Amino acid sequence: MYVKDRPEYTYHLQTYGPHTKFGYKDFIPLFKGEKWDPYTWVELFKKAGAKYIVPVVQFHDGFAMYDCPFTHWNSVRMGPKRDVAGELAKAARENGLRFGVSYHFAEHWFFFHPGRLIDSDVNDPEYADFYGPAQPKDTSPDETFLDHWLERLLHLVDTYKPSLVWFDWWIAERKSVFEPYLQFFAAYYYNRGHQWGEGVVITYKYDAFPEGTAVLDVERGQLGDISPFFWQTDTSICRKSWCHIKDHDYKSPEHIIRQLVDVVSKNGCLLLNVAPRADGTIPEE
Repeated sequence: MYVKDRPEYTYHLQTYGPHTKFGYKDFIPLFKGEKWDPYTWVELFKKAGAKYIVPVVQFHDGFAMYDCPFTHWNSVRMGPKRDVAGELAKAARENGLRFGVSYHFAEHWFFFHPGRLIDSDVNDPEYADFYGPAQPKDTSPDETFLDHWLERLLHLVDTYKPSLVWFDWWIAERKSVFEPYLQFFAAYYYNRGHQWGEGVVITYKYDAFPEGTAVLDVERGQLGDISPFFWQTDTSICRKSWCHIKDHDYKSPEHIIRQLVDVVSKNGCLLLNVAPRADGTIPEE
C-alpha cells in the first residue's frame, strides 16, 4: 500500500484517501475479532486432524497479537482488545493440542521502509513507536534493534511457554548479525523446555541454524527426497494469499491430502495456514 508501482497503492488512494490521512495504523480499529471464539477454532482444527496450532503472534508489521509489555500496539490494548495468543494457547492445551508461536519481528527492521519514500504517516514522529526503524531492506539491524528483538522473544517464551517457535527467512539473510542472538536464544529456549519438562523446537528457513539443531521449514514447497532430519512444510489452504482476501482460490481437499502424504512420506510434517476474517470467523470453504 506504500509502494507506488503496486496496484494496492492506487486502490488505497481510491478507497481510503492519502497515506498521510489514512495509513496502515488506521486499519487497526477495523480489526475487531468480534465473533472470535478460540474454542470454536480449536474444535475445528482438532476435528481436521491437527496436532499443533501456530498463530502468527508477531508479524512484520510490529502489531503484537498478544499482551506485549514493550508496546501499546497490541491486540489487548487495540483492535480485538483480547490476548489472542493467550486465549488460543489455553483452548489448545485444554484440548490436547500443542501450541507454538510464529515470530517475525526481525522483518520489522525494514517492513515499512517504502512509507519513508512517499508522503505518508510512516514519516510522522508521532507513530515512530509503531512503524519502527523502517530502514532499507539491504541494511543490517543495529545492536539496539537486535537487543529489543531478543528481549521481546524471551518474554514471549517465558510468558506463553510455546512448544514451537517459528522464524521467517530474514534471520538467515542477515545471519552474520543475528547468529550470536540465535545461539543465545536456542540455548535459553531449549533449557527452558527442559525446566518445564516439555519438548520444544525451533523451526527456521534456509541455513539460519545448523542442521540437526532445529527443524528446517520449507515455505510453499517440499523436499525432493526423504530427509534423515525431521522437517516441516508450511503452506496455505489458499493459493493467492496467507490472509483473508476477496476472491480466494482455495486448494482442493485432494491437492492438500496429496501434499500431506508426500511431506509425511519424506519424514516431514505439514503446517497448514487458514485465513480467518477480521471478525474472527473462518470462511466456510
